[in-house]
Amino acid sequence: MKLIIGSVDQILQWSKMLSIVPRTEIMYQVYGVIGSIRTGKIDCEKMISLRGKRHKCAIICIFYEIDRRLPCIADGTLVLCTGKAIGKNKLQVFTVKELNWSDQHVFQRASAVSQWSVKEMLQIQ
Repeated sequence: MKLIIGSVDQILQWSKMLSIVPRTEIMYQVYGVIGSIRTGKIDCEKMISLRGKRHKCAIICIFYEIDRRLPCIADGTLVLCTGKAIGKNKLQVFTVKELNWSDQHVFQRASAVSQWSVKEMLQIQ
């Protein structure tokens, strides 16, 4: 299993490129700004709109409050979500963690390494 780390913009691009790779082989960590959080079709389903630098880009992160609650995080907060792709522009996330804006440079380095991994996975296919 590969862990791919990137911004909303990067994950959107890479997930399209990696659509030929079985979803079970890739886990994503995406960082971005919360646009909104709302309850889904069922009470335990929370839908988080995660925005990137370009506000047109967004990923919907679905978190199920089954064994733990979603942390109380305000709109406009920088977060890191970890999960798996379940559709176009959609992730089922298992963790949502609030980040400091100063932490962003650490993830930019990890994104560079993830870019190499994406290229490697595409060459294998």
